[in-house]
Amino acid sequence: MNPTELNTLRRSLWLTREQAGALNGMTERSWRYLENGTRPIPADVQARMRQLDAAANAMADAAWYEYGNLTGANGIEWNQVEAVLLRYASDADLAAAHPDMAGLPADFHAAAIDRARILLEAEDARVRIAMFDAAAFRAWLAARAMDDNPASRAAWAAGATDPAPRVGNKASGEDLST
Repeated sequence: MNPTELNTLRRSLWLTREQAGALNGMTERSWRYLENGTRPIPADVQARMRQLDAAANAMADAAWYEYGNLTGANGIEWNQVEAVLLRYASDADLAAAHPDMAGLPADFHAAAIDRARILLEAEDARVRIAMFDAAAFRAWLAARAMDDNPASRAAWAAGATDPAPRVGNKASGEDLST
């Protein structure tokens, strides 16, 4: 792996240099040396980055497979599928929902769901990405006396709506809606 390949792989995983360095036990500065070719890229760093890439692809493939199971034998066409992918705003929310991903940045998960989006849209499925809101989810669970699990998160995400975009710059009074 050369420095350009390392940089491209890091960016495809939506990782900052600081995050990639931390995941590989080094500082952001040391990571920068790898990407600019000042230092050779150790084999363990190459292996870890390829492992993360494979994990992101596996998550995307799992989402494609899950929604793909709705098609074909069930008489549903891909263009009738509405896939809802859940994105986590914080590392803590990601770790709470997926303990196996503790220590990974939420942006890494976002890269994986973006790969899933690409696969699903290539099949002509409609895809919506919903931002996880821990407080809203807890209230939703309480109202339904449900436990937190993958099925309840999927059900919540199916009905979740992101807040309306802010228009203009509140501090300056600028209004971009006109």
